[in-house]
Amino acid sequence: MRITSLKHLPNIQASVVTLGVFDGVHLAHRKIIKKTIAEAKHLKAKSIVITFEKHPKKTTHKKAPLILTTTTKKIDLIRKLGVDILVLVDFNKKFASIPARSFIENILVRKLKVRKVVVGHDYGFGKGKEGNAKLLKNEGKRFGFKTLVTAPVLINNKIISSTRIRSAVRSGDISTAKKYLGRDYSVIGKVEQGKKLGRTFGFPTANLNCFNEVVPKEGVYAVRIRMNGKNYKGACSITSPTFDRPDKPAKPEVFIFNFKKNIYNKVMEVYFIKKIRGSRKFNNIPALVKQINRDIAVIKKLIK
Repeated sequence: MRITSLKHLPNIQASVVTLGVFDGVHLAHRKIIKKTIAEAKHLKAKSIVITFEKHPKKTTHKKAPLILTTTTKKIDLIRKLGVDILVLVDFNKKFASIPARSFIENILVRKLKVRKVVVGHDYGFGKGKEGNAKLLKNEGKRFGFKTLVTAPVLINNKIISSTRIRSAVRSGDISTAKKYLGRDYSVIGKVEQGKKLGRTFGFPTANLNCFNEVVPKEGVYAVRIRMNGKNYKGACSITSPTFDRPDKPAKPEVFIFNFKKNIYNKVMEVYFIKKIRGSRKFNNIPALVKQINRDIAVIKKLIK
């Protein structure tokens, strides 16, 4: 897959294009992207995904929702689907101000030589999101391309969406998030120094500073860890923000089984497999240690 920008596009003779934020690259996103790839192969054209380096709401609303996937993770997931070209767009004020018709003519038609556009049922684009599937179909008649609108993907009569997945993760409903994503939910972050309390009673934890992702609800989770190209198993504890810093986001604390290396400033990805229990307060260290050992025993049986 070639990764490029609108300013550095390769020579394209014909393409099938899909556009979107694709945060999470969930099952509905994958349906759209796979349809784009299939249509491109049929037309012997290039399959192109246009997405954004940052969430558009950071520009249009000044505050964007926490993300499900970092840009790096999103690129990796899209690459695995077999896309020919990924166009990363800096969604700044200038880009946000482009009228929908201008975007169609100057970018889709002139630059990308589009033959077909594939979009979701609720897709909007252009200045103020004035563009939609109806406009694409109408402009397609003028410029000679077709528009395919994919139907929503439902699980248990609920439409899969990034918003719904964020809500599931925040509530600790990891199993629902997994169903909608088609994979285990994960966060990526850098290990930073904490208070080092865990090591005083035999359970040193890696304090993870996440890269603006949604962190699951407080509790203890069975997790898998990916770091430096290697896989590990462990337990992850997420606690509520402290009383003196209620605005501070919760940070996962990860205890990696059979691991004693110094990993400060290392980047790790933590995959949430199952929520073991909710967050609890303990009256003393022995009671906490006893519960931690129980949690570890449960997790080791769960993740073999």
